[in-house]
Amino acid sequence: MPISWFKGRKTNSISGAAFRRYFRLMMPLFIILSIYYLVAKFDLAIMKGTLSKVKHKSFLQFVLDCMIGVWFMNTDICGPTWTLAIELFASYWIFLVSFVVIQYRGRYWIYFLIFCFLYIPRITDAYHYTNYGFQISYSAPKSRKFDLAIRENMPTFIWGILFCDLEHDKSIRRLDSLRNLEWYFKIPINASLFILFIFYGSVDTDRAGDKHPDLE
Repeated sequence: MPISWFKGRKTNSISGAAFRRYFRLMMPLFIILSIYYLVAKFDLAIMKGTLSKVKHKSFLQFVLDCMIGVWFMNTDICGPTWTLAIELFASYWIFLVSFVVIQYRGRYWIYFLIFCFLYIPRITDAYHYTNYGFQISYSAPKSRKFDLAIRENMPTFIWGILFCDLEHDKSIRRLDSLRNLEWYFKIPINASLFILFIFYGSVDTDRAGDKHPDLE
């Protein structure tokens, strides 16, 4: 999150962050995945089937996976690396949105329109009014996982921009009005948010997505 941009409004905080983003994610990932590669090549895993997709790879293939493949959601080496593809591509959207919206006085209307653009097709798809392919399924074909993951997680990053903007607005710190509430107001608010998160986390999106015709 380009906090320095919201604090100082210096364009080099955006351009520099955008330039460094890939390397800041790739270099530690390369080191971590190298450990997986060595374990696979020296057959150090306890179970024979562990890292079976890595054992046949040459070093050049491994390098290509780390530098390119992972960022397009190739999970041959390590499954959880799918999150990094989303983080990289969403980062550039974060930089772009952060740079543009802050130039306008009515930027919170821009945030509103962005959320409408991201959420309306998800709602209309959920009620089968449209068929834009926004229903998410973890059992979707591999060729669609990257697209589905970007669609699913992009709103989260936009929410992050909004809260960062609210927190570092030079004219008024709107979030302070919540911080300064009395405790008897904070308890029902936090309880409501906790209940909301519990209900949201219990939604079985995989089952709902499996019923979508595009994923059958």
